Amino acid sequence: MGWYIRKSVSFGPLRLNLSKSGIGYSVGVKGARIGTGPKGSYVHLGRGGVYYRESLGGRTPPAGSESVQPPPPVERFCNACGNRLSPIARFCNQCGTQITEEAAAANDGHVHWGWIIGAIVLLVVVLRFVI
Repeated sequence: MGWYIRKSVSFGPLRLNLSKSGIGYSVGVKGARIGTGPKGSYVHLGRGGVYYRESLGGRTPPAGSESVQPPPPVERFCNACGNRLSPIARFCNQCGTQITEEAAAANDGHVHWGWIIGAIVLLVVVLRFVI
């Protein structure tokens, strides 16, 4: 194993992680943390030599490690009634609303982990000062 540098700075339950691969942050207490960084989001639990770590997605595989595959089709939904649309629909078959690509793309149903983790971090920091 080669040499590496890692430094963390803590502000209560919030920890800023600095490493060769980039900057990340995590929140939690000793033995239980949730965080995000250059390699994706993760959950880390454990104490006394027994640990569990799970990635929450968002990590891209190293170049050349997988064959190139086209991305799966994005599900589209009508902004007026919420009906699921076919990939080529120009009008909603439920309510008849004309579908624009910008509106359908804005309602793609993806989970944005960065915003969720950021909201959790903010909530924990606020609660820490209130309690």
